[in-house]
Amino acid sequence: MVKDTETVIREFNELVNMTADELDEWLEIEASTNSGWTKDKFARGGGSSGETVGHESGRHIVAILRKNPQ
Repeated sequence: MVKDTETVIREFNELVNMTADELDEWLEIEASTNSGWTKDKFARGGGSSGETVGHESGRHIVAILRKNPQ
């Protein structure tokens, strides 16, 4: 069952415990590059940037927070 938009936004805001600036700053430190596995580990044909799935997700979360700060 698909959740309504209001529920998704509420749950996102409950789970994300950093501001966009805080998360962006964390993504710059070396520890953030070890968050998850690299996509190329499971990709067929290679061609991956080597960025971890967790690091990429962090960048997407920053974009969401900047677009919708509430």
